[in-house]
Amino acid sequence: MAAPTSYTEAELKAYIHASLAGVASVFGWTVAGGSYDEMVNDALLALGHSDIASVSGTQDVARLRTTARLMAWRAVVEQSSMNFDFSADGGSYSRSQINEMARERVTALETETAAYLGTFAAHTQRVRHAHDPYTEATDLERAL
Repeated sequence: MAAPTSYTEAELKAYIHASLAGVASVFGWTVAGGSYDEMVNDALLALGHSDIASVSGTQDVARLRTTARLMAWRAVVEQSSMNFDFSADGGSYSRSQINEMARERVTALETETAAYLGTFAAHTQRVRHAHDPYTEATDLERAL
């Protein structure tokens, strides 16, 4: 099976739905119901694309997929932010677990998409400490 080099909106929405697995069903999200429309828009805008047809090639598709998953998990965090733990009728319900798990996924995906979204930067700078015992002393310094 070859990797995709382009996507339609319907295909990307189906991919997002599948990547959320059972979490989507907790909120009643469906592809047909338009639950993923804004997630697709957010992913395209984050990558600087105005139309999904402008995304082509394996690199662009990889960026789109990762960014779409990030937007989906951010939506899960938002949707589950009011979920709280409670006890009723002798049972204990930990609904906040979805939010905690979604936040972990967002953190992981933000790291994964940092290079795509221009939010990652690495800088180096040479530092020389005056009292570094591993620097080589000059002849004049040795003579003193």
